[in-house]
Parts: sequence; C-alpha cells; structure tokens
Amino acid sequence: MSLPDRLRIQLSAGIHAALAAFGHHMALLTRALPQSAADELLSRPDASGHLRSGLSSAQQLASALVRQAWEAGSGPPGSPVLEQLLADISDAYVLAASRMRTAIRDAHASVPSAGPERAAAVADAIRAQADRLVASGRAALSVASSGSRTASVLEEGLRRQQAGEHLGKMWVSLLKPTTCRWCRALHGTVVPLGAEFDHGEPHETPHHKLRHVRTPAGERHFHRQIGAPIIFSYPPKVWGQLLGPPRHPGCECRIELVPLGAGTGPVQALPLAPEHEHPFVRASDIAALPDAQYHSLLSFITAAVHELRLVLRRILGL
Repeated sequence: MSLPDRLRIQLSAGIHAALAAFGHHMALLTRALPQSAADELLSRPDASGHLRSGLSSAQQLASALVRQAWEAGSGPPGSPVLEQLLADISDAYVLAASRMRTAIRDAHASVPSAGPERAAAVADAIRAQADRLVASGRAALSVASSGSRTASVLEEGLRRQQAGEHLGKMWVSLLKPTTCRWCRALHGTVVPLGAEFDHGEPHETPHHKLRHVRTPAGERHFHRQIGAPIIFSYPPKVWGQLLGPPRHPGCECRIELVPLGAGTGPVQALPLAPEHEHPFVRASDIAALPDAQYHSLLSFITAAVHELRLVLRRILGL
C-alpha cells in the first residue's frame, strides 16, 4: 500500500474516531431527554465539550497528516502552498462546528416522535458531517502530495540554474477524458522557473441549461448582477501561487524542467466528450447553481435520504 493510501485511511479512521464520542453522547442525550429540544441538548456543557474536543483532535490529525504528505514528497517547509492548505483546514473546522449543530437540529426535527429513531438520526447526522471533514481532508492530502512533488522539482531546477543552466518549466497533463479544461489549456506551456502559470479564464459550460443570477447570494458567488445569465464555469482555486500542479485536488499533472524557450505554447488538447456520454450531473452544473438554490437542494436530498433510511429500517424490522 502506498503512503498516500495509508494517509487517507488514517485520516478517515482518525476523524471518525475523534467524533465518535460526541456522536455517542448526543445519541444518549437524545434518548435520555426526549422532551428536550436540540438546542437545549447542544447547549449542555458536556455536549459542547465533547464537540470541541472531537473537532480539535480531528483538526490536529488532519493538519499533521497534510504536513506528513508534504514532507514525504520532499516539499520545503514554509511553502505558501502548505501554509494555505493548513489555513484551509483551520477554516474548515471553524465552519464544522456550526454545520454540525445545524445538522443535529435538522436530524432532531426530522423525527417527530421521541425514541430510538430520533437518536439514530442524530448519530447519522454527526457521521455525515464527519464524512464531510474526511472528504475535505483527503482533498488537502491530494494537494499536499502533488504540490510537494512540484516544489521538489522546482528546488532541483533552482540548483541547476545556479550552476549555470538556463531552465524553464513545462506543464504536462495526461490529457485523459477526465482532464479538466484548465489543465488541458496549460499542457505544453513553458514559463521561467519562478513564474506563475496562467490561472485561466472562465469557460462557457457546454450543453448547460441557461440559468440566471436571482439572489444577492448569487451575485456574490458569481460576481454578476441579478438577471445575468450563468453560463460560465470558473477556474479552480489556487493554493498560494500557481507555480505548478496541482491545479485542483486529484490533479494528475506534473512539471518537467526544460531549457528555457523550448516550449511553443499550449498543445492541442483532446476534444471534450459529446453530451450523450455525460448523462450525470457534473461539477460545473453544481458550481453554477446560486447559493440559495444549492442549499435548498442539499437540504431536500438530505431529508430524502433520511426518509429512505427510515423506510428501509421499517421494512427490515430494525
């Protein structure tokens, strides 16, 4: 098993273990105090203490594993990419506390009668939020692993350049059907060692049903006025400076050192697959949703999954 795989497994197990005590405690409180509202349970010192302790332990683990992934790739300490990743983890866990409380309130309210089903719903909600933190941590691990390899190549290039070579760096993409537009556009591009690659411009989303900005939240999200069409997919976030891959979590691109001036610009990328080969909802479709509509759909899906779980439990006699 590779180190990245071991780190991902360790991250998942560790985060779930860190929050297991809080989930168990909230389930016990829900059963023991059936007449109490969710806010009353959450405001108890024992409950809030378990939540703080669990999130703190999970955050420390995630940060430590991201540092380990970075160091395993020989990434230099103090890199802007690593610092941005650690800051993102900190921000995620600041938001996690409020998201956890909201999820518990929703789960508590979703079961009208007190009993074991309500306690199970609360425990499931906590596990779902733990899954969300695991997904966020795995993305950070992916960026750390790829970013450290890029940093290592750049360090080698600087050493060779100090020895008298005149080097640049070339972005190399795999050009698979799943390769994103921005990685395709960068493929074959050569820039000086210390220069950033082009961040890319918004792309018109093909085969995309025309939507419009309808809310102030949509204005802030898309940086467009109410009434403007939503037809663009925006470039992925950059961690620090775009000195090389990754362009996004899961990016499989790399950089190669080349004599400066060897590149002639981007290489022609493979065409995108036609619409009939993509019957599923894509990330660009989700990204184009206004915030209010996104959160409304997310709440609906969460409630629907919960109702399905209850139906299956009744069918199976659990």
